[in-house]
Amino acid sequence: MAPSSHFAKRLTPIIGNSYLAAHIYESLSVAMRSGFVRLSGRTPWCVFESSLEHIIWDIEADARVDLFRRLLRYGPAAPSEVPGFSGSDKKTLSDEECEDCVNFIFDRLISAFKGELAELLGIGAVVDLVRSLRGTRRLPQNVQVYWGDTIEQRKRIRRRAGEIAWGSFCKGADGLLVQHHRGQITVLGIVEVKSMRKSLKQIRGQILDDHLSRLKGGLRLQGEEWSAARVLFCVAGATGSSAKPFFVTITPSSWKLSRKLNITARDRSGRVIIFSPHKPPRILAFDQDVPPQKATVLECIDGRNWRIILGWSKEALAQAAFEMTFWYMARVGAQIYSKRTLPHTWKEMTHEKAGQNAIKQSLYFILERPLSDHAYIRAIRLYNAYAFGYPLSVDTHTIRDAGDFV
Repeated sequence: MAPSSHFAKRLTPIIGNSYLAAHIYESLSVAMRSGFVRLSGRTPWCVFESSLEHIIWDIEADARVDLFRRLLRYGPAAPSEVPGFSGSDKKTLSDEECEDCVNFIFDRLISAFKGELAELLGIGAVVDLVRSLRGTRRLPQNVQVYWGDTIEQRKRIRRRAGEIAWGSFCKGADGLLVQHHRGQITVLGIVEVKSMRKSLKQIRGQILDDHLSRLKGGLRLQGEEWSAARVLFCVAGATGSSAKPFFVTITPSSWKLSRKLNITARDRSGRVIIFSPHKPPRILAFDQDVPPQKATVLECIDGRNWRIILGWSKEALAQAAFEMTFWYMARVGAQIYSKRTLPHTWKEMTHEKAGQNAIKQSLYFILERPLSDHAYIRAIRLYNAYAFGYPLSVDTHTIRDAGDFV
């Protein structure tokens, strides 16, 4: 089996799209063959696995992860139990905890997985940009590109007005273009990756206000620490006011996934089954395994700012991120249900499937709880995505009084 096929075979069950898996492999392979990109692994799969594990570590450091585990194991109060439940039961989630858990899934899990996918796709395009800038001598031949988890910057701890103390290292910029020379490094460029469409002004402001200022506290590249005194900033050959790093922003495209339902005879992941006395069961499902509708585009905004628009869209990345959260729920479910007896009606399920079934059941009950409109719509979107597919979830903008669409 070819390396690309082996990679896609392992990744597709996690993200639900073989085309996206192939493009991630291609992007990482281009970076590894370049000779100037520094990644957190020696093979494309090792890079993906390292990135995924770092995200899971961050997720599981969040205090709300305990709510998530309780949701899978105990769920919320059932509709007929304790209306407006807000007690301190350490098992069943209160209504307030249900809202916190729904927001945790959206704001931490889905957001983190979307960002990871955009980063993995973006590095290949950055390689093309760097080669172009080296060819026109706007970057030196010995430029190095550090990517993802190889970059760590210090946290800022504000103690008094006008004074900043630097804390421990944590994840830094998405990408740095760096030149090594005489015991120092020069930051020639900063890359910011966004999994949603944002204006260049919004992203550039974040880079200037966050990453650039944090670099003044020093950084760590592939485990090697560089103090602030050994970190310089400029574009090679530039002087005066133009001696500033390149800024590269990466965002997804804006094309939308098809809302067309297909009929299939196989139940892949619990889709709606239509029974007929004269025909075998059929399932209505959305086609998730779709290629990108556009090619990646590289734009020069001005002499120092570049924008890369990925061929993959915001919706396509979101769909894959929802699949990754469902995969993560299977992983957590395996930990939970391997230590306890499955309910009688679940006895034919694996522990992984039990975890995924538990989240769908819990979300179904959550919809009967007195949630805020914001959390209620989010819960509907989650339930629809896990039960029927992401395209049915993305257009959910319902208000309870107008009638639910679940």
